[in-house]
Amino acid sequence: MLNRPQWLGLICALAVVQQPGLRELTEKSYLDLLENEVRVDAAAVTQFRKALEGEKHSEEKRLQVDEQEIKKRLDDAHAKLRAMNRSGGPAEEDTKTTDRQKLHCEILRLERDLSLKRTERERGLPIAYENRIAKAELVQEG
Repeated sequence: MLNRPQWLGLICALAVVQQPGLRELTEKSYLDLLENEVRVDAAAVTQFRKALEGEKHSEEKRLQVDEQEIKKRLDDAHAKLRAMNRSGGPAEEDTKTTDRQKLHCEILRLERDLSLKRTERERGLPIAYENRIAKAELVQEG
């Protein structure tokens, strides 16, 4: 059984509300940040900005690698289609037509994936990180 000072200590410990970190704050909406009364000092925002720049750079590199992999698969599919167009005779035409259709569908899918990945890297990534920096500056003291 806990005595009175222990109970008070337990109640006080439960009543202490941890302030969310800057990373958690920047994941909230702008409205939540404006309604929130939590403020962070300028040094923490500067440090957070540097960390975000590093994350942004590594994420950009990852997206570039993904783009290169998709591009290689696309080039391989084009080469396979060229080889298919050069080979075979009339006896194989039905099989070639079905395979050719599947290959065209694969090429279209890869082109779409490449376009989406490029758009994410060139437009989506910078905007996402700019928003997080803007949110950090919004909760900055002073």
